[in-house]
Amino acid sequence: MHKTTTLEANVLGRPVPVSTISSPLAARRMQAFLETNQIGQTDFAGRVGTTDRTLRSFRKSGKVRRDIFAAIVKAMGTTKETLLKPE
Repeated sequence: MHKTTTLEANVLGRPVPVSTISSPLAARRMQAFLETNQIGQTDFAGRVGTTDRTLRSFRKSGKVRRDIFAAIVKAMGTTKETLLKPE
């Protein structure tokens, strides 16, 4: 099951809510996609518009910013519902 949380981020000295997706299952599915398609994490990070460090963190924690999650979904050619669907 996934959940959405709101975190506080300091942008230009002002707190701004940042929405995140929390889904270890989606992180595992992304990893399986990379392995099945023989795509390196650094290459995929470039396609997503983020860093391999961010993807590594997502794989470990299951949490990622909503905008990065949307880019991951797009790069995988799927939908967020499919990626978040319980097993």
